[in-house]
Amino acid sequence: MEKEYHSRSYHRFFEGFTEKEQVDENGKRTINRLYTGEYYRPGISEEERQKHKIFNVLLYLIAVVGYGGAAVQRVPINSVWYIALIQSLVLVSFLWLLWPLYYYLVSKQKMTVRVYKDSSLRLQYVSICSALLLEGVALFSILYLMTENSARAIKSSFAAAGYAVSGLSLFVMFLYEKRVPYLTMENPAKKPEKGVTIRY
Repeated sequence: MEKEYHSRSYHRFFEGFTEKEQVDENGKRTINRLYTGEYYRPGISEEERQKHKIFNVLLYLIAVVGYGGAAVQRVPINSVWYIALIQSLVLVSFLWLLWPLYYYLVSKQKMTVRVYKDSSLRLQYVSICSALLLEGVALFSILYLMTENSARAIKSSFAAAGYAVSGLSLFVMFLYEKRVPYLTMENPAKKPEKGVTIRY
C-alpha cells in the first residue's frame, strides 16, 4: 500500500487487521481488511462470564448510588474546595468507566485485540483510577472532620462513608476482573500477500 500510516485513532480501531489495496480495471482503489491478529478468550466458562458481567454492573450501580447519595448531602465536607475538586474528577471517571463497561458487556468469548483492550484492560485501568479518587475523597473528608466539632462531624461522616463504599465497590470490580485469566488463540486467517498489518 502507498500509505502505511494513518491517524492514531485509525490504527487503534483497526489494530490487528491486515490491509491490502486493490485497483480495479477502471483505476478505482479499494482497501480490503482482514483480521489476522491473535484472538483473546477469557479462561472461564460462558456462564461464569455472564455472572461477571452482571456483578460488574451491580458494582458500578453501587458506586454511583454511594457517590450520588454522599455528594448531594448538605454537609461541610462537600463545601471544601479541594474535596469538591476531586469529586468533579470522580464524576468524569464514572462517565469514562461507562465506555469499557459497555464493551465488556457486549464482548463475546472470542475477542480481537482491540475488543480485549477496550473491555478487560481498560475496565481494570479506569476502575482502579476511579476507586483511588473516591478513597482520596473519603480520606480527605476524614482529615477535614478531625478539625470539626462533634455535631458537624457526625453529619459529614455518613457522606464520607458513602464515598468509601463507592470506592470499595470499584476496587472490587478491579480485583474481580484482574483475576480472570485470558488466553490467546492463534488466528487461522493468513496474511494476504503484500498486505500491511496495522499496529497500535
